[in-house]
Amino acid sequence: MTTSRFRPRRLLALTMAASIMLLGACNSEANDKNESLDSVMDTAQVGDCFVSQGKEVKPVECTQTHDSELFAREAHDTTDVYPGDVELETTSFAMCKKALVAQYPDAAENDGLTIQVANPTKEAWNAGQHEYLCFAEWNNNQTQPLSEIFTQ
Repeated sequence: MTTSRFRPRRLLALTMAASIMLLGACNSEANDKNESLDSVMDTAQVGDCFVSQGKEVKPVECTQTHDSELFAREAHDTTDVYPGDVELETTSFAMCKKALVAQYPDAAENDGLTIQVANPTKEAWNAGQHEYLCFAEWNNNQTQPLSEIFTQ
């Protein structure tokens, strides 16, 4: 049994069970196959889009039908002991919401958009992985990146 280093808030209906989102709209090789959450999270870049397929995600071009997009990739600014699932999720979610509204102010008013967060597991945190990923997850699939949907 493989354990995930990321604990998604809701394995992203992107089944990233964590909000999330992103590797390879830039990587055409990756576009032809499904990836595990850990694999995608290791290589995902801000602006990458995904389609959820069960417990796996498929990176796609943002102009193709997709259900999520990675909009922020940040690290907790602490070296403290693992804060616990609830504290970590609460803090990460608040920081993702702040990042989304800073980039796309109109996104806060969009009922079809949900913020999903992929957090490190306790084991990953203790190994020094404090990064979390912020995904915009759509209730209805999109064929444009956030930057085009919410022009500034």
